Amino acid sequence: STQRQIEDKIWSWTSKLHNGEILLQSLDGNIWRGKPNPTGWDDLILSSESCIDPFNAIWTNDNWWIIDMNNKINNIHNNQSFEKFGHIIASNSNDIFAVADNNGILRIIESEELIQKRNEKISFEYEKLKHSLFTEERRTKFKLAKNAERKGDFEKASKLFHSLGIINNFSTEEEE
Repeated sequence: STQRQIEDKIWSWTSKLHNGEILLQSLDGNIWRGKPNPTGWDDLILSSESCIDPFNAIWTNDNWWIIDMNNKINNIHNNQSFEKFGHIIASNSNDIFAVADNNGILRIIESEELIQKRNEKISFEYEKLKHSLFTEERRTKFKLAKNAERKGDFEKASKLFHSLGIINNFSTEEEE
């Protein structure tokens, strides 16, 4: 009951169909990637000769990920792997997949592109906040300079305006 037969070949394991493609394990332990059709195969390619004992597989933009019986997660395209991450595997079929273990620890694994986009967004938000704080600091200095000018403390006002890059022509009593 655990074997599946497509055409005349018996497979020991198959993944779910995604975008018309399926992963299969032959009886000799090799992992194949294929596109089945009602009368056979459109495409059947050997993907990995390493002996993996698959439990589940999911698809992301990084290609197929397989979780084996020992909780090792393997990417058959780039040979990336993670060990003892968990038992349950789910994906958005794009750029994220999640693994949970029996202790309730959830790990989310993202594609490099998604991580880079998030880092760029964080950098942009940081620069925006830094600019905003700088602008607020300049406003505060300007208000202090204007208040010092109104009070007649031209030396303090001059220093504050100068720190803002504003050139002023105050005439103080000492200069007259």
